[in-house]
Amino acid sequence: VVDIDHVAEVVGQGRAQVEAKLSQMILDKILSGVLDQGRGCLIIFDPQEEDALYGDAIKTIEQVGKVVDSLYAKLCLFHLIAPISPQRVPKTNDGGVQERNTQADPET
Repeated sequence: VVDIDHVAEVVGQGRAQVEAKLSQMILDKILSGVLDQGRGCLIIFDPQEEDALYGDAIKTIEQVGKVVDSLYAKLCLFHLIAPISPQRVPKTNDGGVQERNTQADPET
């Protein structure tokens, strides 16, 4: 925790100018912290290590999407389901996606 008035005194600037500059540095991610204007201080956070789990999860989801797309394309190829555009997917009353009947209608 750093007192903003102390920083302003050390750098020879006004408090408003120092607050504006610190705020800009936080937004530009030069500083990791927050300005507490009520207490008149800058709270600096410890540097955070990047978590590889998030990136790995995104890559996994992308791969699962590719598998689903491939399976869908194969089903369409073998005429097991009719291609549906995303805009024409039937919805149920509760907001879910209505299942398609892929079996032939016995009355026809």
